[in-house]
Amino acid sequence: MYDWSAWKEGQKLLDNTDTDFDPLDMTTLCKLITLVIRADRFNDGCMIKHFENRNMEKIIRALRKHVENK
Repeated sequence: MYDWSAWKEGQKLLDNTDTDFDPLDMTTLCKLITLVIRADRFNDGCMIKHFENRNMEKIIRALRKHVENK
């Protein structure tokens, strides 16, 4: 378990629209999804923002690549 609200590195990854999620490991990608979902509970619209800026799509695609390569 990790403290998603204190995970500054994850927030930096999400704030940078040029982040390449492909090199990140599966654990980090899952933590990023968790961060977005949990943050949306306290900040209405957070999840929508990350779908609109395509972060969620990029994260899911990166996870898919990991799964397909195993």
